[in-house]
Amino acid sequence: MIEGMQQQSLAARIAIGVAAVALPLGMVAAWIDGYVADTDRYVDAVAPLADDPEVQNAVADALAGATIAVFSEQARETVCGESAQASGNPLDGLGGLGGLASALVPLAEGPIRAGLGEIVRTPTFAKAWGSANRSGHEQLLGVLDGDDSRVDENGCVSLDLSTVLQEVTDSMTGGALPIEMPDVDVPVAMVDVGDLSAARTGYSVLKPLGVVLPLVWVVAVAVALVTSRRRGWTLVALGAASAAGMLGVLGLAGWVRSDLIGASADAYVTGAIWDAVSSPLRTGAVVGLVISLVAAVAGGWLVWRSAAAEGETAAAR
Repeated sequence: MIEGMQQQSLAARIAIGVAAVALPLGMVAAWIDGYVADTDRYVDAVAPLADDPEVQNAVADALAGATIAVFSEQARETVCGESAQASGNPLDGLGGLGGLASALVPLAEGPIRAGLGEIVRTPTFAKAWGSANRSGHEQLLGVLDGDDSRVDENGCVSLDLSTVLQEVTDSMTGGALPIEMPDVDVPVAMVDVGDLSAARTGYSVLKPLGVVLPLVWVVAVAVALVTSRRRGWTLVALGAASAAGMLGVLGLAGWVRSDLIGASADAYVTGAIWDAVSSPLRTGAVVGLVISLVAAVAGGWLVWRSAAAEGETAAAR
């Protein structure tokens, strides 16, 4: 292959190198521009996770922890430290019974968790999941764009399911008690913003190139084929380089997933969200890998045919 590349024109060799770099970067840039930066597509991608039993269980645990903490006036530990505690117990409106009810709340943890386990399997949760992800995605985009005002006071970005707490309370009390839930966060899939520095850099660099880099790749491939002295070797080189790039994209997706899970307190939810959002990128990389290998094999066949033809010509002389 090295000998075949040495026989190429300088323009072809440069074009092959440019194509090898532009393809994986262009694929990631197009995915960032078309999926990561598009809130509607993001929400559509993660919407089916509302029916995932593991996600439902994780959310139910988060809601239960927040509910018990609020009624018991306890702070909650998160991956970024203690959560902000709402002021005022929502049971205070019950007068003398409020203190007794607050004392009994921890004893009701089992029934509370069981009840929440049922609630997260209703259409109400599916709607709340979509709203939380829309809000969370807008917060994440702000952080990726460098807007630190979108980071919470603990230095985290997360999905906030606080909007369903009052509905949860109503479901548990039948709406018969005058309980108003205070404004308190219910974070899920929380990630420390300090672990997003590489993502911020990649996002800021690649997002503007989501259209440019794919076009650069197309032009580079065309130049390589047009200026090639041996198109078989050119196809081999393009195919091999492209296959390596696709493997790099798949490796990057796996590395980011592992990094996010390691930085999150809700490993399953974070991983499931990443898998849903990165699915187009990973699918595109697999398809690109197959096409690249086919191109490399086709180029190898052309090289073999050319060598065979030259051998027959030499023998005929």
